[in-house]
Amino acid sequence: MSHERVSAASHHFAAAGAEVTVAPNRDMLTVVMTAAEAEALLSARLHWYRHSRVKAAPRLLRAAAGYSLDASVAQHVSLVGELWSSSHTSHRVVSFRSTRVFS
Repeated sequence: MSHERVSAASHHFAAAGAEVTVAPNRDMLTVVMTAAEAEALLSARLHWYRHSRVKAAPRLLRAAAGYSLDASVAQHVSLVGELWSSSHTSHRVVSFRSTRVFS
């Protein structure tokens, strides 16, 4: 993965207020930000979900539909995966555990 591509994606998310960690092999970023920041950055709506038949199931914060990235960073990002939060974390924090940057 080129330094330029990783740097462009990292700086884009960090400029939006996110905490960004680059994986050691430089093919994935972990991005942590507030739900409001994620909704704005990804042009997405986030909703809480819970299994309807399992009362003890944790609530999950997920994107209700698709997302989009600004064209300036979309060229560097192949996939935004595992957009999540749970009731065990602050409802204001969203983590992108598998934001992947591939060449």
